[in-house]
Amino acid sequence: MFILDLLDQLDTTTAIVESLDSTVSIRPEPTVNEAAKPGQPNLWGNPAVIAAFISAAVAFVGALLTFFDNRKKHKETLLHNKQVLESTNEMNTNMLKHQKLEMENSRLNERKKFLYKKLNEFYIPITNYLNSSKDLYGIFMAGKPDSSEFRVLNHLLNPERIYSNGEKVVLTNSERVILGQIFDIGNDVIKLIDSKGGLIDDRELTETYIPDPNITDIEFDEEKTLLSLTRTHFRIIKLAYEGALADSPDVDKYEKFVYPRELNSVLAKKTEEIKSEIEQIDQEIGASI
Repeated sequence: MFILDLLDQLDTTTAIVESLDSTVSIRPEPTVNEAAKPGQPNLWGNPAVIAAFISAAVAFVGALLTFFDNRKKHKETLLHNKQVLESTNEMNTNMLKHQKLEMENSRLNERKKFLYKKLNEFYIPITNYLNSSKDLYGIFMAGKPDSSEFRVLNHLLNPERIYSNGEKVVLTNSERVILGQIFDIGNDVIKLIDSKGGLIDDRELTETYIPDPNITDIEFDEEKTLLSLTRTHFRIIKLAYEGALADSPDVDKYEKFVYPRELNSVLAKKTEEIKSEIEQIDQEIGASI
């Protein structure tokens, strides 16, 4: 607007000057300098010079305004590019965070799926089997010597054994039926260990078993895992029940394969650990949403 106003004023001034020049012969009074230098032309009295000066001034002001306008636009462009770059970087960062979060949640969900598989296909079934066996064992043990002295396997290997009360234990037909049910459950436990043992990565079950004397009376001088010992126990006790080991000259060597009483507590502890880990995973996934 400023430039347009100057141009309008220039046009008006030029028109007035030309109008006066056509009617009146303008003869400005000479200045002192002019009087001192006769013959020197008076440029400032020339309308064309005035018009040229004004035009040059307008052009200069226009160029100056254009310079500052371009400078302003350049700064605005730099600021815009900076904002676009920051926005792009933020989007990329958020995208990477989102992808990383999705990958972590996917890993957690896969872990959770595996934990449920361990629970549903091994820990819960074997715990149910052993609880049923324990209930039947409680019925069978009624009226028997204390469990610290009487072990079913040892009795089956040597049914004529005399206990601290001076008597031996004679099994009734109903007690033998109960034992048969326990051994059937043992077969189910063996099948479960054989088919689902690959799911188990818990060190207390898969690494060398060291009996706890506060829980069990088992003594071992060889490397065995708790699961392998459990499988061996159920196989040997059923053979003893069927009388297949009665003619063995060194039957006492089988006595160390009694039921590992630590198994139930280890399974219970591992089951709770798995449930706790599943709960922790749910909390982590929930916190990331």
